Amino acid sequence: MQKLMKKRMFTALTVMTLAFGMWSSAQAQAPEDDVFGVVTVSNLEALLPKLSQFVDNFQPGMGGMLNTAMIGNMLLHNPNLAGVNASGDFGVVVLNPMKFPGNPVAILVPVTNKDEYLGAVKQTLTAGAEANGIYTFTQPDQKSVLLAFSGEKGIMAETTEVAALVKSLADAKSSALSEAPVVKGQITASIGMKKLMTAMQPMIDMMKQQMMATMEQSMAAPSANGEKKDGAAQPDPAAV
Repeated sequence: MQKLMKKRMFTALTVMTLAFGMWSSAQAQAPEDDVFGVVTVSNLEALLPKLSQFVDNFQPGMGGMLNTAMIGNMLLHNPNLAGVNASGDFGVVVLNPMKFPGNPVAILVPVTNKDEYLGAVKQTLTAGAEANGIYTFTQPDQKSVLLAFSGEKGIMAETTEVAALVKSLADAKSSALSEAPVVKGQITASIGMKKLMTAMQPMIDMMKQQMMATMEQSMAAPSANGEKKDGAAQPDPAAV
């Protein structure tokens, strides 16, 4: 009887543990948890002349290169900003770099006409298939550009995973894309420092261990004349 009760208790605990593990996993995998930072630029068209003047203060004549055509050509693959509201809010979303290696960044573009925007991009990039609302394009260097839309927002990324996640957040009008910024002004930025440090902690710990091992070896090594300095105070690697 006791064996049967123990067996049932063990089974119940196992089920509860598995259920809790699945629940924890689901909680940890919430899309918002992967958003590490959001930068928003309000009215890019009005901001560029100010940035241009700022650049000219350090490199006279270079500021003129900073204009909407340059932004459209280099970042948006849309030189004339066709179908884009140049006075709207542009954004950059940075996701968890440990989960989205390569380029975990998506660009948010205020779009006035989706078809015009797509048509302009097709003039500069090679168009591919469309699946689940995500359009695939290929650059001359064979790198991919993924383009998706959510309401009046265009979402541009280099991987399907990043484009899909940011699109899902935009569709849900997630607050993760508009959290209270720590940097305010015409350019605002919000940074999830707690999420960033949690994700990077294993890498930080590994680098710290490597640095400590290197320092310990260096301190244990003989001096230039082949002798150790007896009695000399040695700093603590961990403290350093």
